[in-house]
Amino acid sequence: DTQVDKERELQRQLLQLQAQYTQSLEERKEKEAIAPLELQLQLAERVQHEERLFFLAREEQVKREQQFLNAINQPMEDLELTDSKALPDLPRFANCGVTEDTFADVLLIVEFLHAFGAALKIEDIPTVNKLQCAILNDQTSEDRAFFTDLL
Repeated sequence: DTQVDKERELQRQLLQLQAQYTQSLEERKEKEAIAPLELQLQLAERVQHEERLFFLAREEQVKREQQFLNAINQPMEDLELTDSKALPDLPRFANCGVTEDTFADVLLIVEFLHAFGAALKIEDIPTVNKLQCAILNDQTSEDRAFFTDLL
């Protein structure tokens, strides 16, 4: 009887071990099935994180470029320019009988007459030379009559 009890006990233990082994195999298979899914999920999360970082970096770059463009497009005072060059010294006109200020006034008058001559119904606009001669009172009688009509 003890021998039969021992065999039964051994069979029971064997069945128990087989059940544990089967259960551990099933758990292992489940883990192996879940592991690729977990890896895929981790990979997807990593890709999503990298995309988010790329988007944020691109957004920051666009902000910096926009700030740079805004700074470039801002009007600057001439004295604030760092790459300005000195104006060249220009020689005076040869045979110019009027002073520099008077010559500037002559140019202003010629520019005004060209801009508004049509509105003022002036058909013949005087040249710079004719205006200089008129100022210096070195003009012909025809030019004198022309300026009298012009005024």
